[in-house]
Amino acid sequence: MNEPLLKDESFESNEISIESNQEYDPKIIEEDEPKQNLEGILSIFLIRFDIKKGNIIEYFYPNDFDISGVEFKALASGLHDVQNDIIMFKFKQFFGISYYFKQELKQEDEIKKERGVRMRSIGVLSPTFVSLNSHINSLKKISEKILIKNDFSDLDEYFKEKVSKIPREDWTVEKVQKIPHLRIATKHPVGSFSNFINFFQINCLLIWKAAHLRKRILFFSMPPIADVSFQVYCACFLTKLPKKNNEFSIIDPNPLFYVDLNEIDSIAMLEHYIAFTTEKIFEVKERVWDLYLNLNEPKINEKAKKVLTLSKSDEQKFAVISEELKDIQLSLNTNPSLSYGAVSISESQLEHKLFKIFKKLNFDLIKFLNFAKNHSNISLKDLNQFQFGDDDVEFLKEILKLYFIDSTISSGCC
Repeated sequence: MNEPLLKDESFESNEISIESNQEYDPKIIEEDEPKQNLEGILSIFLIRFDIKKGNIIEYFYPNDFDISGVEFKALASGLHDVQNDIIMFKFKQFFGISYYFKQELKQEDEIKKERGVRMRSIGVLSPTFVSLNSHINSLKKISEKILIKNDFSDLDEYFKEKVSKIPREDWTVEKVQKIPHLRIATKHPVGSFSNFINFFQINCLLIWKAAHLRKRILFFSMPPIADVSFQVYCACFLTKLPKKNNEFSIIDPNPLFYVDLNEIDSIAMLEHYIAFTTEKIFEVKERVWDLYLNLNEPKINEKAKKVLTLSKSDEQKFAVISEELKDIQLSLNTNPSLSYGAVSISESQLEHKLFKIFKKLNFDLIKFLNFAKNHSNISLKDLNQFQFGDDDVEFLKEILKLYFIDSTISSGCC
């Protein structure tokens, strides 16, 4: 399985005034994001599948941190069919990532005891999800030592190297909820965003709309689930706004990442979230989701169909996105160095263009909200200046409700 490569995707620039009518400028959109000490870890652990007991915590550090239950998050259902994988998840108020690896056993006593294979996941917990991918390569290296020597010493050493400078007990639920996850300068998995858009095609704009409307978005995938883990990650960043601390900033996208059958009732009570599952039964549980994506086949809850539709303006927007995707593909096809383990400047720049396109879309949405705040009646002609059309009206009406803006979108053209 290919590992996600890492690169620094921090954004730096001046702030934008939400009241401004200035045109979009990529240099202005690129924010100076706060650099906080959020990349530290709070726990490291090793999970093993036991044929009699199921998932068990084989080792964890520090031992004064109760992580009971993490074993069902870090070793997802169905992983027995793959050799290795990556799982992102939420545990209590924290976020985690684990590297799953399967070992074929050779000694006769081990084969009888564990049915020929040993399945484990090594993982960490952190206050934020945006920097989790930075631990993947290290977790894989530690797993290799465990496979060869069954030596757990590197777990303690890695924790001591990466431990958060803020004491674990200070990371209360309230404190974690206040973390501006989407504003943190961090390292994104290279290629993840272009792969996300290339995979979902125009439906990435359906996900964009659902995220802005604070809907419950659930992805489905059978293992391996590394890709869908990062699809949830990318979906969170679709709605990233160009200015921090403005009155129209969206609330936390509430990424849950991996969810299982035991969580059906709990997530059904949530107003919004972005998550994925490996359990097919979720598809028929429409009370749990508003938008369900099985590969690139979206299903929309009956209650959300009116506001979650693809419009003609979405087709025009995706035409622009498609051109960027073609540039990326052309670069990959013409540059033989862009293979696994190598990333060129051009690929990095092209991926960055895709981020900018969605920041531009979000900037247009901010301008629309500003306009609506100052105009009680909005014509269809007004919508055109914000890259929306008459078939976006229901979506925009719902957006206005979310931000308590009492404006009317008229059915006339002017």
